[in-house]
Amino acid sequence: MCPPGNNINNTSGQAQDLPLQNSRELKYIRELKGYNVVAELEIPKIKLNMDILQEYSENALQISATKFYGPNPNETGNFCISGHNFNSKMFKNLKKLSNGDEISLTDGYGETTKYEVYDVYKVNPDDTSCLAQNTEGKKEITLITCTADSKQRIIVKAKEA
Repeated sequence: MCPPGNNINNTSGQAQDLPLQNSRELKYIRELKGYNVVAELEIPKIKLNMDILQEYSENALQISATKFYGPNPNETGNFCISGHNFNSKMFKNLKKLSNGDEISLTDGYGETTKYEVYDVYKVNPDDTSCLAQNTEGKKEITLITCTADSKQRIIVKAKEA
């Protein structure tokens, strides 16, 4: 589990603020423990099915993974998702993913987009390059969690299949 406030950030300690272009109004799937659910994530290889919450906060991260940065789910750009790794219902098994693995993301419109993992790597907490939005007009997702010792972050990059 990552200590509070020890997530990928820039030198000021805040999530990096990059320009975004959203093409449609966000529609929520439902509410979960007081938080709006913006997407449902499925990763068959590690038997993970979980809600993605709209609000990024330490409290929200105790409940489920959250949108960390980027466009709305399944829109052009890099939809970045942050989650703890403290149990298998969270992102504990992300390290088991490899290139070619499938990820599905269902948005508030009921549309499911399939993504294919193309990179899995580790970065230091101050490295925000994985948040970049230069996707050449494509849909991508980035999954972010801590290593077991919380000294680095595991990054899983996937693009629309």
